[in-house]
Amino acid sequence: MSKQLAAVDLMRRFYQLVMNKPHHELVLWLLKNWSDLPYVSRVVLLTNESGEHWVRGTGVGENLTVLNTGLSNFRKIAAEQVYHCYRSSTPQLYAVSELALNDKNFLDVSQSLACVPIGEGDQPIGQLYLELDVDVSEVEQLLQERQQLQVFCGLVLQHLIVTWQHQQQLEKAKVAEQALWASEVYLRSILDHSPVFISVVDLGGNVILSSDHHLNDELSLSASTRYNGHHVYSLFPEKIAQALWSGKPESEDDVNADWEFSYCSPDDGEIKYYWINRFPLLDQQGKLFASCAICTDITERKHSELAMQEQQKRLNYLAFHDELTGLPNRTLFHERLLHSLARAKRNQNQVAIMLLDVDRFKYINDSFGHDAGDALLKVIAERLVSCVREVDTVARLGGDEFVLVIEDIQHQSDVALVTEKILNISAEPFELRGYEITSTLSIGVSVFPADGEDSESLLKHADVAMYRAKDDGKNTYRLFDQSMNEQAVQSLLRENELRKAIKNNQLKLLYQPKVDLHNTEVIGVEALVRWDLGDGNFMSPADFIPLAEETGLIVPLGEWVLDEACRQQRSWLDGGLNIGSVAVNLSPRQFLQGEFSDFIKSVLDKYSLPPSSLELEITETSAMENAEQSVLMLKRLHAMGVALAMDDFGTGYSSLAYLKRFPIDTLKIDRSFIRDIYQDKNDAAIAKSIIDLGHNMGLKVVAEGIETSDQKFWLKKQGCDYAQGFYFSKPISAQEIEESLFSIKRKLELVASNNIGLGI
Repeated sequence: MSKQLAAVDLMRRFYQLVMNKPHHELVLWLLKNWSDLPYVSRVVLLTNESGEHWVRGTGVGENLTVLNTGLSNFRKIAAEQVYHCYRSSTPQLYAVSELALNDKNFLDVSQSLACVPIGEGDQPIGQLYLELDVDVSEVEQLLQERQQLQVFCGLVLQHLIVTWQHQQQLEKAKVAEQALWASEVYLRSILDHSPVFISVVDLGGNVILSSDHHLNDELSLSASTRYNGHHVYSLFPEKIAQALWSGKPESEDDVNADWEFSYCSPDDGEIKYYWINRFPLLDQQGKLFASCAICTDITERKHSELAMQEQQKRLNYLAFHDELTGLPNRTLFHERLLHSLARAKRNQNQVAIMLLDVDRFKYINDSFGHDAGDALLKVIAERLVSCVREVDTVARLGGDEFVLVIEDIQHQSDVALVTEKILNISAEPFELRGYEITSTLSIGVSVFPADGEDSESLLKHADVAMYRAKDDGKNTYRLFDQSMNEQAVQSLLRENELRKAIKNNQLKLLYQPKVDLHNTEVIGVEALVRWDLGDGNFMSPADFIPLAEETGLIVPLGEWVLDEACRQQRSWLDGGLNIGSVAVNLSPRQFLQGEFSDFIKSVLDKYSLPPSSLELEITETSAMENAEQSVLMLKRLHAMGVALAMDDFGTGYSSLAYLKRFPIDTLKIDRSFIRDIYQDKNDAAIAKSIIDLGHNMGLKVVAEGIETSDQKFWLKKQGCDYAQGFYFSKPISAQEIEESLFSIKRKLELVASNNIGLGI
């Protein structure tokens, strides 16, 4: 009976000890009981909970620490020996010297190692890991003497493990409760604030969960009605109700849906677009019990997509059509031409390519403005389309250039019929800004396969024929023939030769004196360019200046002439010879360059010439090609002090309004009015009018092309100031000018007295 009382008392004292102490103190108490034993240098308390090994505390003497870490994360321990002890469920003793460890630093002060399982049976609930500084034989006796302590440790550890597990369960329950609360909060927040409509509908079509997005929205029939508990057809218009619940679904596949639909609002008739994603909801047994639908208003996005589609259509159209006329552009034309040629090869037919250019289109632009030019191009495009069939192609290549592809040509007469029809319709007048305007076309035609079997050759040959039509007077058409191609080749070769001539300094300047009709003084010379052919012959500028104008070589050629004329003027001045000013003719393309005045200044500075020693001549036609720009350029040159003359006056179409704005110094009467001045009263009247006009405007007047004494005396009688022509001197070289200047003056005096020509 006393033993039973003792046991009861022991149990009471144990529970008092265990129940009244915090867990970490119990761990420290267990560690201390073992670390205070003789020879124990280090102790580690481990637990085995559901197959997981944990380190709960460690220490030496008074330095004890409570831990809660996995065994795999605890480095300073002989882990393999610990696992072996768990597996064997019996104490394991080891001599440190016999252990094969990678790191023995933590066992340096120990001689033996003991792994003591805690708990009964073959599944220990924990383990004491002891490092001792005595021999293994003494450790075994030490453990036998402490069996009661092992049992007591087992009871305490069992209590701790149960308590820890209970705490874990409580914490998990608390976490689960928090998660459930958070889920409800999140779900309610999502439903209350989601910018999309969310609805859960059961198999009977009843709404069991919904967001508030329907309130005051066109989706709902009743804005004040909460969704939950109502049938979809009582809440929504039929089309939307069908989208949310299309009858009782039979399986998961029946509710898997992702589609777009439109809905016309009954209030304002606006079409709204929605995107619905509908998916199944399954219970714990995997059975379908409801479906969830997420409905998004994509009206804005849809409108953007539709706008982008329209924009893309517009871009695609512009990529292949001319924006001004709506005709196919160059890209689409080439594509259609290839298809036409392929069909012609397959059917053994002919195809005509007609290249058209609007005659004098630049004058329409300059006279009436670019808007008027655009209006003209639209009219021409409409007329061209009216002249051909639907199977044919009318395209605008750019500028005032059009091209037609006429299929199924049987005879050359078919081409003539189409071209005559085009020329007749295009020549019909149309009203433009209150004026009746008539435009004409120049047409070049090439025919497949006679004039070429590929698009490149056919277009090239049509272009050659078109330029022949322009050269032949415009407002006509020409069919390509091989002789045209040969002429084009010759023109290209001549262009290359001219390019080389400019580069290799094969050009030469001649100079024709200008004479004062009243005192026979030489008042200047006009520089005239010639092409030295290298065989003692020179090419007239009439034979190569048009080519230079057409190819753009007139700009470098004109710059060379100006530079050479100024260089020669400087040479004459340095030699003590003052011949007056040197006149240089300007090309329209050269004159209208924005930097032309800067070039003139650089040449004058280069040769240290006063501006008055240079005179620039521009034709009346050139000045009027772009009158406003011409006025600005002439004013710049006049401000520099350069003398300015209007050449070939009377052959152009300048108005007095513009003439008075041109800051010129001299008018030059064209030779065409001088030649028949005695036989043609009209020529005489025009020449007299020009002289009077020039003097009334304070200008000097020069007559060109004087070849007889009668012409000279008539002009002198009418008060003309200066003259030049073969009667006085033909164009001569700079050296001849130097050698003959004084003799020219003497012969001029002789001419004045005896009325004879010089014959120089």
